[in-house]
Amino acid sequence: MRRCFPRLLTFEQLLCGDRMEEIMSTAEGRRAVLARWHALTRDYPAAPLPLPIATYAVAAHVQENCIQDAVTILAGHPQKAELVQEVNEYMKGRLEAYSFASLRALLETVRLSAGVVHPTAFLSTLALYTLATQQSAEVQHEVRHALLKEMRYNPSAVSTLLRPLCCLSRPVRQDVDELLQVVQLAQRGYFVNPDDFGFVLQLCVAAGCDRHARDLWAWMQHTSALRDPVAVSMALIALCRLGDTPAALACVRGLAEANLVPLVDAQRALIYHLREQTPPELLYADQLVDVWYAREGPWTGPAQDVGVELLAAHGAHRSGARLLHLASQAAAALRADEAEARRFLRADGVAAALCAALQVEGAAAHPALQQLCRGVCGLVGPELGQHPPLACVALLAALDGAKPLRLEESLLAALGSMSDENFAKLAMGIAEEFTAVSAGDRLRLVRDVAKAVGKEAPKEVEAWLQLLQDVRETDPKSRVSPPR
Repeated sequence: MRRCFPRLLTFEQLLCGDRMEEIMSTAEGRRAVLARWHALTRDYPAAPLPLPIATYAVAAHVQENCIQDAVTILAGHPQKAELVQEVNEYMKGRLEAYSFASLRALLETVRLSAGVVHPTAFLSTLALYTLATQQSAEVQHEVRHALLKEMRYNPSAVSTLLRPLCCLSRPVRQDVDELLQVVQLAQRGYFVNPDDFGFVLQLCVAAGCDRHARDLWAWMQHTSALRDPVAVSMALIALCRLGDTPAALACVRGLAEANLVPLVDAQRALIYHLREQTPPELLYADQLVDVWYAREGPWTGPAQDVGVELLAAHGAHRSGARLLHLASQAAAALRADEAEARRFLRADGVAAALCAALQVEGAAAHPALQQLCRGVCGLVGPELGQHPPLACVALLAALDGAKPLRLEESLLAALGSMSDENFAKLAMGIAEEFTAVSAGDRLRLVRDVAKAVGKEAPKEVEAWLQLLQDVRETDPKSRVSPPR
């Protein structure tokens, strides 16, 4: 004889079996389930609907725009708070099934229920729907105004509504001021969720309100936000802009203690800040990048922006061996990925850094770097004529000591397609960047390139190089400002 094991059924399983969502998704199915429930509880009229069934019923009524029926179930249920939370979570997971009109009608009807059901949760859902469906600016302004009004009237709602408010706010001073007003109001009652601090600081930084961000971080850093990469990164950007180096480095140390790293934008801001110090703190920047990217290196993916910032910093300060090492490292990492190499070459500051690296003593012993620079024309293609700094890299890589200038046909074609304005920029780039070449050789190079591509060498560049050559013959250490 087969043994049968009893199994306890919940009310929803008793009414719907294992197909509750399927049955409750249709009006006919809901009516059948409710009729069966009323029949089972005929002698117990106060018995509430099971929470899962009530959740599906309310959500379905909202979807069908039967708002009054939905609010009736909410208002009559003894577990209002739990039901509101369940309905809210259910609708957030299926926002595409609802309309802005039905969600707004639900919010307005709930507000008219004289406090029987609190509107905060549904206002949060409406805000998320507005963001997810990219509603018009007028609609976003309306919802944002509703969020502000609710938070001013009920500061405890800040813990729920602060993040949607940040996302709906524009990066302008007025919106930041309004946001900070409700934050300060809620702060008195400890109604602010530290998980939302990153969104607040992000808006402040985007609006350029760096002093506000610094003041907020002064007390936020004493909360769990100290281990939130977003919050710390936004504070780090603001502090770097304000020139507060000790506080910025304290942010980095705080994340490091939790084995975390700042966001890419914050890393770039810190490297640029260290670059602008007097003297520049490039050694510290190198150490930070080595720690952040100890395994893969900062040359591919989103991390490439950090590597580019570091390379540009060393290029701007002509840091010799370290610049050559970074450029060679980048070239080796990008050798097998043309798309990443193309993106790398077009980044700001890379062309000038590569020009400087090619002129460091011993650069010829780095084949990966030579291959990358000589392959600039192939990587960038016909568009090279629109990028004079990259054309400078290709020209410098093509130079072979004192031998006559010989350019590949593809490079000649790219240079020949340059506009007069871009060719003037190329000539100025040769004059300014080719520092390892004497002024006389630079002058000859400008003239040779102009002749090879059928253009006229810019007179002001020729005059400046001629003057520089004459001055250097009498005083090798003298400086002559280039024409602008």
